[in-house]
Amino acid sequence: MTPKRLSTPDIILLMDPTGLIQEVHLSDNYPGEDTSAWIGQPWTSTVRASNAIHLEHMRRDAEAQGVSGFRQVVQHLPGGGEIPIEYTVIRRDQGQGLMAIGKNVQVVTELQS
Repeated sequence: MTPKRLSTPDIILLMDPTGLIQEVHLSDNYPGEDTSAWIGQPWTSTVRASNAIHLEHMRRDAEAQGVSGFRQVVQHLPGGGEIPIEYTVIRRDQGQGLMAIGKNVQVVTELQS
């Protein structure tokens, strides 16, 4: 029996409690994308403006409950592309802020069209 391969995130963002990005980790699926400009920026500035409210809801839910539900947003990439990402947000220990974990759902979006 072959062990199941766990799905790895496409994007991990470490943020302060207000949603300012402190660290960005992209999977190998996005070679050449330079996310350094995101450091110190509000998470809401990296997605479509109409999706910013979803990020705020997830941030507040994670602060209050420890983890948010999943929400899909359109993520702007530094190179100019856009991809649909499904995020959840987790409150980090010891007041260290938040961690957003995102998975590209482009295939699902295309199937739904």
